[in-house]
Amino acid sequence: MFAVWSRLDDDSFLYRPITYDPFVFVRDRRLLYGYIQIRDEAPALIRGLWDAADEYVRGSGGDAPEFYTTWKRTKIYYTNFEISAMSVWTSQKYACLADHIDRRGGIYYRRWGDAPIKTIGVTLFIPRNQTHHFADIAYKHNIYTNTGRTKPLH
Repeated sequence: MFAVWSRLDDDSFLYRPITYDPFVFVRDRRLLYGYIQIRDEAPALIRGLWDAADEYVRGSGGDAPEFYTTWKRTKIYYTNFEISAMSVWTSQKYACLADHIDRRGGIYYRRWGDAPIKTIGVTLFIPRNQTHHFADIAYKHNIYTNTGRTKPLH
């Protein structure tokens, strides 16, 4: 069984029909994370967050995957549209990461948000080749618009 988490904010719009089932697409390709956009985060909103993640990595005794070590730390997955395997977010590894970050206090005092925290989780726990950019889905949220390619990537 493949349980899926998805998110589409209530002020988001899909303004062209999707000609395939993105959930079946994710399942059949054994992808763990699908997204619409990677964007820059305001530096003030992630100050100290990656340091906390680095502490977690060092404390867990393992080496960080290349996906994590090469990720540009000002970039985040835009989580207002995402499709993901539930197993990622319900795993013990992600719970330990989230607890570690929470204990640092930055969620409350520095406004570390779900998008940069989830970005760290994706880069730590999901192989890059199990992520997918849904560039063909025409999507709008606030000022961001993804026009969608005329030909899907699959």
